[in-house]
Amino acid sequence: MKHIRTVIGVILILAGIVALAYNPYKNYQLGEASEKSQNVLQHLSKEDVAQNKSEPATFNYEDVHPITLSTVLDANKDKTKINAIGEIAIPELGINLPIINGVSDYNMLRGATTLSSHQQMGVGNYSLASHYSPAQGGRLLFSPLVNAKQGMRIYITDMDKIYTYKIESITLVDPTDVHVLDETGENIITLVTCNDLNGQKRRIVRGRLLNISDVKSASDNITKVFQTPIRTY
Repeated sequence: MKHIRTVIGVILILAGIVALAYNPYKNYQLGEASEKSQNVLQHLSKEDVAQNKSEPATFNYEDVHPITLSTVLDANKDKTKINAIGEIAIPELGINLPIINGVSDYNMLRGATTLSSHQQMGVGNYSLASHYSPAQGGRLLFSPLVNAKQGMRIYITDMDKIYTYKIESITLVDPTDVHVLDETGENIITLVTCNDLNGQKRRIVRGRLLNISDVKSASDNITKVFQTPIRTY
């Protein structure tokens, strides 16, 4: 009996150690993904964007799972190239991420993903999604959108032109309310993320297009917004 109690005690201690190490190790693995995203943005060119747009991409929302150590490890084992087709920046929130073509765990852990195959920057409802996580003070991926406010600027670029949007609404919807991705007849941007770890609601941040400028002729005030430190995982 005493031996059994000792074994159970050891098992409980080991289980506690594993539980304590779970999040730190997951965050370490997420840091590996961050480095890859940073390298992509540092070297992304207009030619890269054109090439990546031609690469095949899938848009099956069921391919995306909650952030767990397993999903992060699987994504980090995947050596597929990050098919970045641009960059998004919201300087007031510290967001600076690659825009990646297609929906998958791999893409969602590295940046903002397009949600349909026909999207075009500056035209119609340009929709992007990314994960929410409270790790690192809630500064990762689309987590800072919980602090979004009307009037803030959203900038996206395809390395040829810069598109500036102004946030007009922040709403919470059910996960099944995919109507937010529908066309409205306006040139807008729609950012989608979970409102919390439970994922019971989606936070929808919507902005209206204000301006389109050429990268080569854009002012320093515009181009510098893409120099925000990259915060993925």
